[in-house]
Amino acid sequence: MNNVFISILIGSAAGLVDIIPMIIKKLDRLFILSAFSMWVSVGILSWNLTLVKIPALNSLLFALLVFAPLSFLVYRLDRAAMIQVCVTMVVLGLLTGFIPALIAG
Repeated sequence: MNNVFISILIGSAAGLVDIIPMIIKKLDRLFILSAFSMWVSVGILSWNLTLVKIPALNSLLFALLVFAPLSFLVYRLDRAAMIQVCVTMVVLGLLTGFIPALIAG
């Protein structure tokens, strides 16, 4: 299977995990779309570019880089949610890199 397709699937899976609580809380659709597209981007970047040799850390770094501009908006809109968002980002960032490493062998 094509690497780009797999990376989009992995990013989409992470995005779905991230947006389910957002849908339950009935957040604005643009926030949901923003979060989902961030994870698809992280999936593509972490599969195809390497900053560090450890795949999970590589993915986490891309998640941090992509989330950095969004973090200011999240903090401004809901400071209490920032901790939950950061924890979710770290967990999904590590998993987004760990899963492709398992697939690739």
